[in-house]
Amino acid sequence: MNSTKNIKKQEHTFTCDQKLEWWGYGEWVEEADLVEFEYKGYHCVVKRIAVREPYAKVFHVFGGYLCGYVKVPLELELHKKGLDLKGDVHGGITFNQLDEDNENWIGFDCVHLNDICPSSEKLSNTRPELIEIKNRHEEMMEKLNIKKSSFFDKTYRNINFCIQECKSLVDQIIEGNVN
Repeated sequence: MNSTKNIKKQEHTFTCDQKLEWWGYGEWVEEADLVEFEYKGYHCVVKRIAVREPYAKVFHVFGGYLCGYVKVPLELELHKKGLDLKGDVHGGITFNQLDEDNENWIGFDCVHLNDICPSSEKLSNTRPELIEIKNRHEEMMEKLNIKKSSFFDKTYRNINFCIQECKSLVDQIIEGNVN
């Protein structure tokens, strides 16, 4: 785990067997699904997202990626800006809402173009039609002498990455750079 000393909670919401079934093997199988910690007096949460596809013909759980959240003081009135809120965090600020306790949470997700989404990764590695597309793409890239492709060269954003992004977001809030 990260060097954060103020971890309040760390838990596995899903079993390793569930994660293997839903998303296949990857770093996500062994890491925690929920981490709560304090940083400079701010409550931070990193949480794994999993949503059962309600209309899928076969059982499928979308997600496996992480999101990071920071609770911000209401007096900053950041909730009034909605998603027009600017901050230098992975993929930008994609969450800004009041919860049922009227507390303001802002956050980011790790399911952008260059991010590995475990459920999509499993599908692209197990569905024959998607494997064929991937193979044709690789052949085309080789013919064009292109080394990297944002379509297939992705990175899994893990717990430690998200903890650091939450800390960065807190630092920006304190410095007045989230607005």
